[in-house]
Amino acid sequence: MMRPTSTDFTEELGETIGYLEAFAERKIQIAKLDAAEKVANMTASLATGFILLALLPVFLCVLSVAVGFLLVESFGFSFADSFLLLSGVYLLLGLGLFIGREYLFTNPIVEKVVTTLFK
Repeated sequence: MMRPTSTDFTEELGETIGYLEAFAERKIQIAKLDAAEKVANMTASLATGFILLALLPVFLCVLSVAVGFLLVESFGFSFADSFLLLSGVYLLLGLGLFIGREYLFTNPIVEKVVTTLFK
């Protein structure tokens, strides 16, 4: 039986170090890809949210005018009364959203960001 020499050990050590370097490089690549995927998902979610948020005022404005005219025709309100009523409804809705902002907006957004980053 042959005894291993120091050259054999050195060669095996060098080969093992090479494998460890390749393994470390792959782990770094996987971490970078994972981070890029998370950033892309979060960016897409934010972009979609901003687009929808930009369209919401236009929708509400057109809807308000339509409901105002509907109130005038259906119930015989004057234009001033119907739009004053709508303003009151929006005021109450705004106050409700302001009071519940943490429950409705802050907590779900923070939860979504944390879930996206740490899944």
